[in-house]
Formats: sequence, structure tokens, C-alpha cells
Amino acid sequence: MSTRTVCLLCILFFTLSPIVGAQEDWPYFQLDPKAYNPAVDVNTDMFITDWRESLPRAEHGSLVVRDIFTKNRGEDPLKPHARGAVLNVFTEYAYATLPAKASTIPSKLEGEQKVFYFIGGNGSVSAGKKTADVYPYVGVFIPENLEFTIINNDEEPLTMIIVGEPTHKGFKPRKDMLVRDENVLPISGTTGHWVNINKTLFTRSDGFATLTGMSPVWLDPLTMAQPHASRGLGTDVLWVALEGEIYTLFGKKLYQLRPGMAFKNPSDGKVYHANTNVTDRQIKLLWTRSIAPADLP
Repeated sequence: MSTRTVCLLCILFFTLSPIVGAQEDWPYFQLDPKAYNPAVDVNTDMFITDWRESLPRAEHGSLVVRDIFTKNRGEDPLKPHARGAVLNVFTEYAYATLPAKASTIPSKLEGEQKVFYFIGGNGSVSAGKKTADVYPYVGVFIPENLEFTIINNDEEPLTMIIVGEPTHKGFKPRKDMLVRDENVLPISGTTGHWVNINKTLFTRSDGFATLTGMSPVWLDPLTMAQPHASRGLGTDVLWVALEGEIYTLFGKKLYQLRPGMAFKNPSDGKVYHANTNVTDRQIKLLWTRSIAPADLP
């Protein structure tokens, strides 16, 4: 048995043991010890996807988009009609590529706003009177009604994660694009859910209608985040793997995530998740959260 396997088993043994002194009504008390029951338990396989499994589509001209998650067209947020069809608030959550030396057509967003979080390549984004260089890991927030263009200045593809959010009647969007370079942002926390190392990329106060937070999250070698269950049924709490070999305890299953794979916590207060690093290098994910559907205007 490899050292990595032993480490993973030790972490799981600790996780499945009761937390001494905890209260039963605290959401981090203890994982459900009962075996998986499809008649009762959420099928977490429906809430985990990989963009590589999606068919490509065109957006903003030459942007090649592969959906990670799509809208849930059913009535029950815990029973999506298709695998990955789990978005209840956000309009889009996708992986996109802009080919070498290509550019998008000038575009305006109506009824929605978008974040482009760049993960590979080099390019620029122009909107209004601003132009910004983009590269890993720069986030660009494009508000509603602002014309923008994305340009790939490189011989390699420009790749990104796209998060789209809806706006509503009476919403007043910001007048300019907002650019944040994660590489120069300070660390905003090192003990979130025990071991999460966070940087705050965007918050709702930046001019969002429904997005409440977006943060890159790192875990140091041989660490495990606190198992926890999100609350606010139907809230979009999304994680996408960016770097490293990642294991995630999700519901009653253990998943291995490669970069590009993502999962959504159903936010029913019962499905637990905990990202785990059993390697000797940091791992990295991107966390994004929306308001609860009940708080939509």
C-alpha cells in the first residue's frame, strides 16, 4: 500500500469519527454513517462534471465554449433532469477557449453579467475606455450593457472559466469593467474550514446582482478541509479544480478531480464536502457562490 493511500485512509478515518464535544445541531458535527440509499440520499454523481464531456458551442463570435454546468429545468434542485444541469441562479458556468490570434466580436450583455477568469494564455480585454492585459490568473468582470472585446495576442489558446449571472428589473450595473489580478492580491485567510488558503477575487459589493463571492482556494500538502454542508437549497455553490491532484469527499463518495472537473454542493444542509490534498504539492480550486433563490428579486 502506497504512502499516499495510507494518508488518504487516515484522513478519512479521522473524518468519519465523531468530533468530540460538538453539538448535533451544528452543521459540522458528523457525517451520516448510514450506507448510501438512492431513495433518500442525493445522487452526487449528478452534481459533478467535466467540461471535456460537453459539446462545443460558439459565443461572442469566435469564443469556443464548453459548458461545465447548465440550468436546472426541473422543479426539484436535488434531482436535476440531466447530469450537470444544476444551476438554479447563475446563467452560465463554462470553460472557454479563444484560438490563437483570434478575437471576439464586440458584444454587449443584456439581462446578465459575466466574469471571465483566465487560466491559460495571454491576451487583452477592452471595454468602454479601458483595456487590460489578461493571463493566468486574472479575473475580468463585464457588467451589463458595456461593449467588450477579448483578444488573444498569443500563438497558444487563451483559456478561461466563464460565470454568468442574471440581472433584474431596476438593477443598476456598474459603468466600467473591473479587473482583478489574483497574482498580486493578498491572502485573505489561511484557516477557512480548517486549512483553506483563500484570496478574495470578487464580492457582491463589486456590482454583482446575484454573485456573492468568488475566491481561489489552495490546500497545502497533506491537508484536508473541514467537512461541511452548504445551506440555502438551490444556491449555486460551485467548485472547479484548477491545479494538482485533488480528492473530494462529496456526500457519501470519494471523488478524484483532475483540473477542469467541477462539483456543486446541493446546499440542502445534508450533503457534505471536503477537499483533500494527499500530495506533496499545493492544490488549487476556484470557489464561486450565488445568493439563495429565495433572495432573487
